[in-house]
Amino acid sequence: MENSSGGSSNIASDLRHLIAGEVLEAGDVLRRFSADWGNCVRRRPVAVVRPLSAADVSTVIRFAGRHGVPVGPRGTGHSTGGQGLSEGAIILDMTSLDRIHALDAGRGWFEADAGIRWTQVLEATCPLEVAPPVLTGYPHVTLGGTLSVGGWGASSFRRGAQIDNCLELEVVTGSGELVRCSADQSPELYEHVLGGLGQFGIMTRVKHRLRRQGTVLRTFTFAYDGVDGLLKDADALIAAGSVDYLEGRIWN
Repeated sequence: MENSSGGSSNIASDLRHLIAGEVLEAGDVLRRFSADWGNCVRRRPVAVVRPLSAADVSTVIRFAGRHGVPVGPRGTGHSTGGQGLSEGAIILDMTSLDRIHALDAGRGWFEADAGIRWTQVLEATCPLEVAPPVLTGYPHVTLGGTLSVGGWGASSFRRGAQIDNCLELEVVTGSGELVRCSADQSPELYEHVLGGLGQFGIMTRVKHRLRRQGTVLRTFTFAYDGVDGLLKDADALIAAGSVDYLEGRIWN
């Protein structure tokens, strides 16, 4: 890949002088970041950056803009159709940003880096008997990853998607500007980045709602020989307000 900085071999070395995080270009690393969970699409990046801060992310975005190099944020790579891949790009491995910065169980919120996994959040919140209102069926993915696509789970019928429970974001825009946004502050950016598939900015920090959870969980499993009965009972349970978690599966 040729670019105005003088070729692909210079990109990694140039970035190492600009950021505090790691810049990786070894072949095995690039191969690993060339595929996602679906393992059907291949797009090879030119370098992988593991930022230490939002400032590193901003610096990479500005560098890429000056030299005409695409940039792609990536969490755990759990997309199935190459959505987190980009040919000839600088890939930002956001899992290096994985700290919880604040947690207020009483007021029901936490603030954490976008690269932290939901399971790591649960490890911190569950001892306090609070948890995010909605979790996806596979919680070993990052906050930024699921908030970029919506984040539906088995409690969404009552509590919406994960993006409906996000209170505030820190975002690096396409120009490299670091912005705090919410429904009241820069709302247009906030609404575009949530569920925006990483096309309107890169989340670097998230403030998210928590809710109280009980200490006892009781589950019930019902089997049906047709979909009509399942839907009828699901409607009845939702209307009664007696369940917090509801999902259905089909077996052949």
